[in-house]
Amino acid sequence: IGKEVLMMLGWLILYRGRKVVVPANIFGKLATFFMFLYLVDSLWLGLLLQPVMWGAIVSTALAFIMYGINFVKIRFINEHTA
Repeated sequence: IGKEVLMMLGWLILYRGRKVVVPANIFGKLATFFMFLYLVDSLWLGLLLQPVMWGAIVSTALAFIMYGINFVKIRFINEHTA
């Protein structure tokens, strides 16, 4: 939940100041996919809980890092070069 709240705050800051919308990245899509797999596996199968859980954790962390890098580039670096 923390990543999503920070993403919403970042969107609010970027959109209000510069009217910029950051596109989705592959790690965010992978995080959603792994979370879905983890939910389905934990409810019905229980076969792949550990590997799927780690896939979800790693892809969520990578998505958070990539969105943070994009935020800094748009908010601070592009601001000084424009």
